[in-house]
Amino acid sequence: MGHIDVIEHQNDPTTITFNADSVKITVGSGLKKGDIILKGSNGHTNVQLGTYEVGKDNNIVTLSGIKVFAPNDQEIIKLLTSEKLGYFTVDDGSGDPALEFVGEKGTLSIGSHLNKGKVIVKDGKLREIIKLDSTDGGMITIKNPQQKEIIRLDGTGGESLGHDEILIRDHLNRRVLAFDNNSFDGRSAGLFIGAHTGDGGGKPGIIALRDHGGRDSIFLDGPNGDVYVKDDAGRNAFAFISDAFDANVAGLWIGAGSDELGGKPGIIALRDQNGADSIFIDGAKGDIFLNNADCAEEFDVSEDAGTEPGDVLVIDKEGILQKSTEAYDKKVAGVISGAGGLNPAIVLDKKYSRPNRMPVAMFGKVSCKVDARYAEIELGDMLTTSSTPGHAMKAIDPIRAFGSVVGKALAGLKSGKGLIPILVALQ
Repeated sequence: MGHIDVIEHQNDPTTITFNADSVKITVGSGLKKGDIILKGSNGHTNVQLGTYEVGKDNNIVTLSGIKVFAPNDQEIIKLLTSEKLGYFTVDDGSGDPALEFVGEKGTLSIGSHLNKGKVIVKDGKLREIIKLDSTDGGMITIKNPQQKEIIRLDGTGGESLGHDEILIRDHLNRRVLAFDNNSFDGRSAGLFIGAHTGDGGGKPGIIALRDHGGRDSIFLDGPNGDVYVKDDAGRNAFAFISDAFDANVAGLWIGAGSDELGGKPGIIALRDQNGADSIFIDGAKGDIFLNNADCAEEFDVSEDAGTEPGDVLVIDKEGILQKSTEAYDKKVAGVISGAGGLNPAIVLDKKYSRPNRMPVAMFGKVSCKVDARYAEIELGDMLTTSSTPGHAMKAIDPIRAFGSVVGKALAGLKSGKGLIPILVALQ
């Protein structure tokens, strides 16, 4: 066995030891830390093995490891450890780590303020297969052996039109999945499944969401343009079929079909801003429920009439409606809907592009302006036009009332003018 000890002086422990039996060199003692320095022919330190203190004041940590230096004495590579920390860096030459691995946090960072990070994985023929690139954002690309881009995840911002941020191609290099942040000339963001016409088509897209049993619970059929939603028994609960009865008809169904025995009936509920069902269609009973009051139809109203909901209207010589101004007027047309919180449930002949049109109640319940100064109005009284503009009154003369009745009072008014609910009944 060969053994060499180097001792600074008699009272100091061994500083350098070489043990041929264990093939080990020990540098340092209990009093002095040990370093191994490898220098070049010019005396410049190239590699140093030792212990290093990192930090300030009470946050000093002692690390052991290897440092590799550049010709300008800049630390280029560091591999350091402590009881809890493993640390590896490769600097870019400016003092910033271009590659950094921190074992305590389990993080690997690539890139610095001078050099943007990239990771490239090549195959046995040195062909680029996987690339992670932080240039101008972030991008991941995966290529097949023919060097065709198969998958791209692009986080650079999608500033150019037709530039897909997420892209997957099939074996024929057709785009089968694409997310484009600037689709349709930059007006929209779009997700596309299936081969594009620009790629020659040939592979339509489908979307299937499956339940815990592996069954398609939601199915979007790109080839046929159909949508299906299934219940827990696999029966259609919702179906949109582009060729419902023939190629000229598209159909929407809610509830199971007649050939799916024991299926669930369908309902449609449209809710208001408070969450209440304002329109409810009951497939089980074949009923439609509307929360609002009357059925109205829009008519042209005179610009000079100053009309508002609750006014009684008559037909003028031009066929346009205006406020009533005569008692027992047989040209009475109805009451403008929407007063007193009673809004129309159905509005016919709606024309958004035409001004000076208002909904007039045809039948149902509506709030109406009345004048009880002619006679007290009681529940159930027939109402006709009065000489008070836009107001109805109690029909006292049955002969004159024929053809001029606007409706029946659903509440009374002892005196003065007011707004009461009436049942529209032109007669």
